[in-house]
Amino acid sequence: MIKKSILIICFLASTVVYSIIDPKIDYLKTPADYNIQFTNFKIKTQKISLNSWLSVSDKPSNNLIIVAYGDYGNMSYYLDYVNFYISQGFDVLSFDYRGFGKSSDFNIDKDYLYYNEFVLDLVNVINFSKKNYNYDKVGILGLSMGSIISVLAKEKTKVDFMIMDGCVLSIDNILKRLDDVSIKIPCRDSQNLEEYWQTYNNKVLIHSASKDSITTKGDAVILLEQYNSKRRLFEYSGKHLAFTDSNINLNSYNKLLTWLVN
Repeated sequence: MIKKSILIICFLASTVVYSIIDPKIDYLKTPADYNIQFTNFKIKTQKISLNSWLSVSDKPSNNLIIVAYGDYGNMSYYLDYVNFYISQGFDVLSFDYRGFGKSSDFNIDKDYLYYNEFVLDLVNVINFSKKNYNYDKVGILGLSMGSIISVLAKEKTKVDFMIMDGCVLSIDNILKRLDDVSIKIPCRDSQNLEEYWQTYNNKVLIHSASKDSITTKGDAVILLEQYNSKRRLFEYSGKHLAFTDSNINLNSYNKLLTWLVN
């Protein structure tokens, strides 16, 4: 179980330090710039207000994707993903973690890999969605850091499926690949993320980018083989989180989306 407060912090140091988490306040665009119908609202709980966009597909949708994005920018930086899944018939709920965009302020140490508070934010968004909407299936799109947040959230709430792009299998492996970095992480989760994945038993669609040296194809294959009957792998040509820039086979991908929600 992920606790709300963790007092012990792990420090991993090397020679060069740069920002891991890099939030931005201002939005680059909104869904309206993609001609997407959306509503802007706040999800409020425990003195935290999370700015959110519900983007609605032109096609009647029974399925909702919640975007748990990476460590950079805010939800506007990931609108290409929103636009893609809207075009495939999903409704999409985007939100900003605390400290990002127009959500509540949060004192962020930029040398952290992630915060457990972000897990609580995602849990609150999932629970809000289940309470206020009537979708048949609710899933998560986890992007890079967001994949960590997504699998840790499973201890507090449940979703029907996950789509992972730039999926983190093991935090220890990521730390080894991020050379010349000083990173702080919540200690208790650094050793057991792979175990969290092993015990997640709903459907997962795993993206693997051909030129991703951080979240590698080898990691994706391990994730697949942990629970082969409920996981599928989709490979695309490109770098880390370049899915929406790649020239994918839509017919093949849509078959996987159909499998995911049925």
